[in-house]
Amino acid sequence: MNGTTTIARRGPVRRGALLLIVLAGALGAAGCKENPDLRRLMNLDDRASVGAPPQSVEELKAGIEKYSKEADRTVAADEKVGLYYKILASRYTEKKMYGEAYEAYVKAIEYAPTSPALYYGAGLSAGFVAKSKQALGEAGAAERRSWLSRAEAAYKVAIEYSPRYGQALYGLAVLYEFELERPADALPLLRRLLEIETKNVDALLLLGRVHYRLGRFEDAINAYETVVGITKIAEKRKAAEENIARVKAELGAR
Repeated sequence: MNGTTTIARRGPVRRGALLLIVLAGALGAAGCKENPDLRRLMNLDDRASVGAPPQSVEELKAGIEKYSKEADRTVAADEKVGLYYKILASRYTEKKMYGEAYEAYVKAIEYAPTSPALYYGAGLSAGFVAKSKQALGEAGAAERRSWLSRAEAAYKVAIEYSPRYGQALYGLAVLYEFELERPADALPLLRRLLEIETKNVDALLLLGRVHYRLGRFEDAINAYETVVGITKIAEKRKAAEENIARVKAELGAR
C-alpha cells in the first residue's frame, strides 16, 4: 500500500492501448488447464459474457487490467473498471484490509467522482487506518493525523453530494467526537441526522455523549431518555439508563 494517495474528483482517465490477443484453437481446454493465468482470463470472459462481474480479488485485478488498457476506451469499459474497483474495495473491507480498501475506493472515485457511497467508503477506511496508527504511539502521530484528515475530507464530500446520507453524517460525527476531540462540530451533524432518522438509537446515544461533553446535562438526559423509550435492544437501553443515572448524580453533586 502506498499510503500517499489523496482523493481527487475527476473524470475517467484515458490510458494506452492494449494489444488484443486472440486465443486460437490450439490454446483450448488442454492449454487452459496447464496455464493458470489463461484459465483465469477465460473465467473472467465467461463472467463478462453473461454480464456478471468477477468476485475474487484475483479476478477483479485481472478485470481491471484488461478493461483499463483497451485501445478504444468506451463508457462501458470505464464503468466496468470503476465497478471492479468498488467491488475490490468491498472485498478488502470484508477482510479488514482498510489501507488497501482506501486505495481501491480512491481509484473507483476516478471513474465515478460524484458517488457519495464511494467517498463514504473511503472515509470509513481511512478512519480505521488512522485508529491503527495509535499502536505506534508518538511515532505514528503524524500518520494518524494525515489519515484522519483524509477521513474527514471524504465524509464531507459524501455529505456534499448527498446531504441526507445518514451513514456519512454519523461517520463524520463519530470522527469528530472520538478521534478529533471536536464535539461541537459533531452536534449539528447529529441534529441533522435525527431530523432524517428520528429513531436512530446510535445517533441518540452519541448525541447524549456530545451534549454531556459540552456541559449540556439536561439535553444529555433527554437524549438518553429517548433511547430508553424507543429501543428494544436491552444492551442499548441499559447503557442509556446508566448514563442517565451518572449524569443526574453529577448534577446532584454540583
